Amino acid sequence: MVLSALFVFSSLHVFAQEATIVGTVTDPSGAAVPNVNITVTNTETGQVNHFTSSGVGQYVAPGLTIGRYTVKAEGPNFKAAEQRDIVLGVGDRRRLDFRLEVGTTQQSVTVEATAAAVQSDSGEQSFLING
Repeated sequence: MVLSALFVFSSLHVFAQEATIVGTVTDPSGAAVPNVNITVTNTETGQVNHFTSSGVGQYVAPGLTIGRYTVKAEGPNFKAAEQRDIVLGVGDRRRLDFRLEVGTTQQSVTVEATAAAVQSDSGEQSFLING
């Protein structure tokens, strides 16, 4: 019984240290853009993760460690778009949508984030348990 309780608490501890970024990629008309390369970079550690938007333009970047991130979206026939200084805290589920402009991949659009410290996509609560 005690062993299973320890396992549950240690699992919660590991899970609670992660955050998720979700979003939708659209074109200037608001139509979904599929198969866009999403690059998520932790600017504090240099860790890079790659994701791809779905057929309906949605992407999910789960299991990210807490820290500061840059997120870049690149698709054929569109200018690359980037959002910087995205701060993820314990248990965050942050929404970052991209509206790509028509152009070449050599052109880019950068958005500097000044988001609130807490911005959640759900009503979930998370707790950090030190033990």
